[in-house]
Amino acid sequence: MAGWRGVGVLGSGPPKLAPDFSTVANAPGRSGTYTEMYATFASSIDPALTNLTSIITYDLGCAAAAGPLPILVDMHGYSQTMGYISTAVLRAGADHGFACLSVNMRGRAGDSGLADDSCRELEDVWDAIRDAVTRYPGAYDPTRVFFFGYSGGGGNALAMHSKYPGRAIAIVSLFFGGDYGVSAIPGHSYWASGDNPTEVVTRIGSRTDLQPYRARHTNTNVGQAVTQTSTKLFLAWDSEDIIGIPMRDTKRALVAADAPRSRWWSNESNPLSDNRWIHGYIEGSPDLALLKNAVFHLRDLPAGRSLVTTGTYKVLGHCNHAAGFEVWTADTGIAGPKMNATGGRRHVVDVTFNVPARSFTVSRCPQSGYTGDCAVQIRMGATVVTQDVTADGTVFNLP
Repeated sequence: MAGWRGVGVLGSGPPKLAPDFSTVANAPGRSGTYTEMYATFASSIDPALTNLTSIITYDLGCAAAAGPLPILVDMHGYSQTMGYISTAVLRAGADHGFACLSVNMRGRAGDSGLADDSCRELEDVWDAIRDAVTRYPGAYDPTRVFFFGYSGGGGNALAMHSKYPGRAIAIVSLFFGGDYGVSAIPGHSYWASGDNPTEVVTRIGSRTDLQPYRARHTNTNVGQAVTQTSTKLFLAWDSEDIIGIPMRDTKRALVAADAPRSRWWSNESNPLSDNRWIHGYIEGSPDLALLKNAVFHLRDLPAGRSLVTTGTYKVLGHCNHAAGFEVWTADTGIAGPKMNATGGRRHVVDVTFNVPARSFTVSRCPQSGYTGDCAVQIRMGATVVTQDVTADGTVFNLP
């Protein structure tokens, strides 16, 4: 793609991703009769967390006409719960042929566990998806997933691209950005916005140790995620939003990585804009419904996928790459990082992968202040290899 630039007709080049905000008709079979339930499920990686919850919503007629349906997950704000995602919003998604979910992130509204800001809690969303598929296999298609995140949910949605690259068809991240608190400069991280600084430190840790913040620093690898996968990424925020303007850094990271414009779009609204991306939910910020229309238009796209089987990926804590491998990190000596409560929360490693050869090389990220020695676990299917990485270039060969 990059080789096309400057070739051919003046102004031609790779197509840019452009959302379609036009109204979308209801899906074939739409009946207005819904299956709706509060579901309780358990964590697959933290066995003590048995009381996690979600809301399941789909239209019976759409499922009968075209099921299993693509899954649309609405992700709630930083200090909020799935109850902030209204029934009307979930039903609108169902009317347009999606099997919808809203998920309580751990530690909210009486659910098990403690919030950990885009680390282990992300797996709760995938557990909710697996639970919905088990309950309603004729309605929920786990291979076709969309994420739509508001505020802190936008941070989690962005982290879904970073830590589960290629697993989603499209991701909408609204007014949060890719830095929880690496930067102390206002406008460059959520912590520095002053919105919830004490709560951020409670969830992640004192900023005297920035390593756990670097393990959540999506700006570090979002360009790789966009480049290596088919997922379409939409970013939107407003110029007057102190929480949202760190998304400018996410945009800069995508530009600096030369990430293909055919797979990402960003827009900062301002008081003169026709549409304002005002911080909140659709009921209070109706222009956000236009971004829902953009998702509705993409409903029939094929499943997300990796576009590469060899390459290098910067793993922030953990990664489940659509190329077919999974990486979890922890402190040295931990035999099972994925199932350990500390796994995925502080280490950053570069992983060079060759999936056909089942071969991986891990380095500890030479940048100043980044990870030192750590345990790394790599999975392909049922095969798992774990070893301590105490030297850059450590090789993992999976049988």
